Amino acid sequence: MPVPGSPETEEPDPERIAAREDFARELTLLRLRAGLTVRQVAAKSDTFRNHSTIGDWFAGRGLPSTSSRELLVRVLAACGADDPALVARWLSAWQRVRLIPGRRPREPEPYGAWPVSSPSTRSGSSGVRR
Repeated sequence: MPVPGSPETEEPDPERIAAREDFARELTLLRLRAGLTVRQVAAKSDTFRNHSTIGDWFAGRGLPSTSSRELLVRVLAACGADDPALVARWLSAWQRVRLIPGRRPREPEPYGAWPVSSPSTRSGSSGVRR
């Protein structure tokens, strides 16, 4: 029996999208409602070679770029959102999130990027290298 508030019962709603995480959550709800995996969505949208890009959208690691608009429309259609009015609501939400001012979240620092103390913070150092 589905639990209230679970993906099986919650309807995706692009109007709830205010940030990248919201976009990912609502897009994932849409995919789950369609009963598809990310790879199945990629295959149904004729873009299997882009399955990792699409996976980033579902995971909140990225948003579709402006050059990926048509791919987003195909992904929405693959998930059952093919009504023109509904697609327009999704595209409006996508544009709204893309226009949020400020810095974008950064990925974690790569391996080996440990903070290095400066010469002036080492005990007994004058800050001058010899």
